[in-house]
Amino acid sequence: NNPPNYQAKMGKHSLQFYVKDRQLSSKTDTELASETIVSTVTTLAGSSAGGLQACGYRDGSSHLAKFCFPCGIAIDTSHNLYVVDWGSQSIRKISAEGQVCTLVSRYNREGCYLSNPSGISMDQNGQLYVTDFANHRICCFSSQGHFLDAIDLFYYPTGLAIEPHGTLYTSCLYYEPAI
Repeated sequence: NNPPNYQAKMGKHSLQFYVKDRQLSSKTDTELASETIVSTVTTLAGSSAGGLQACGYRDGSSHLAKFCFPCGIAIDTSHNLYVVDWGSQSIRKISAEGQVCTLVSRYNREGCYLSNPSGISMDQNGQLYVTDFANHRICCFSSQGHFLDAIDLFYYPTGLAIEPHGTLYTSCLYYEPAI
């Protein structure tokens, strides 16, 4: 009885992993851990060496770049990754070549102040949608980082997904109906 086999591919990097559903198993954590096989895990940018002391903010090549609590990720058709960096209040881009740059910083040049961004998704037109947690909104940016619009209807939005035909879904920590 083999565990399910999952594979993901990002540009030239691939990840293969196996998952065992603990709810359906009478085995212990140790037995499950010995069955879980991770064949390849690649760090695309940043480093976990040094723990929280390594947390930082630096653009540049993938091995020199620093992040501070990356929590959301999206990918475009050219294999560029877009990362929400919660700790630095920014949206970062990791190019397919491994260069890291900041697309949107906390104090965006176009007046969009981000406060605890968390989720990110990209539509078929290449526009990025970002949950702006503490500002209770979803912001829309071009793939170059230009602020396009915001929707202020949410109460602590976290996750985000967009269907191919454009319907946007979000999860919120709280729901407070309008009076």
